[in-house]
Amino acid sequence: MNQCLNGRVKHVVKLLGLVLCPVLGVGFLLVLLDYGRKELLDDLRPMAPFAVGMGLWFWVYWVYFRGRGLGLWDTWEHELTHALFCILTFTKVKGFRAETETIDRPGSVGAAGYVKHEHASTIRSVLIVLSPYFFPTFTMLLLPLRFALVKSMVPWFDLLLGVTFGFYVINRYAEIGLAIRTARTKGAEGHDFQVFGIAFSLLFTLFCHVLIVGFLITLLHGGWSAAWEFLKAGAVYWVT
Repeated sequence: MNQCLNGRVKHVVKLLGLVLCPVLGVGFLLVLLDYGRKELLDDLRPMAPFAVGMGLWFWVYWVYFRGRGLGLWDTWEHELTHALFCILTFTKVKGFRAETETIDRPGSVGAAGYVKHEHASTIRSVLIVLSPYFFPTFTMLLLPLRFALVKSMVPWFDLLLGVTFGFYVINRYAEIGLAIRTARTKGAEGHDFQVFGIAFSLLFTLFCHVLIVGFLITLLHGGWSAAWEFLKAGAVYWVT
């Protein structure tokens, strides 16, 4: 009975996600574009260190890491994000593993790590399963430290944030592509993008990208008030 109910809840969540993610995502994107036109382009200086940091990582990646595929560091960060969202959703972690070699276990075709956790409800499961594809873990873990720094240190710290975000951009692009290819592979049952389907996973991931990128840009450029206004305006865009 519970399994049947959980299956129905999963289908309802997927259906709602397929409808709401594009609608809400477009709303937040339009709010972000409006902010960029009215505020960001008027003064780009607050974003300069962050942009330089991103460019620095892109250069480092192009020179030293291009063509090497996903390594241990990438796998560790991926599994860390799964584990972090287990903690954030009050879901007990039962096992953590990350390595460069493919792990031979059911549902791990092409995988090099995993996080085992207790059973989670559908909403919590969506966040746990898909979080590595939309959450800039290193950037968000460092971000709170920015508000404890003296003003003269903030530009240097923003440069560091830009480096971590550059890592996120390149890494997520590679991981999303790999997730889609793996989800289409026969024998890959249980892979992240198969749990809720490729269409839902991709739409939810893209929506979260818009939300998080918009939050970061408005926060770094205009402070907490600008970030809060972005979140509020995006949430009610279609009803105001």
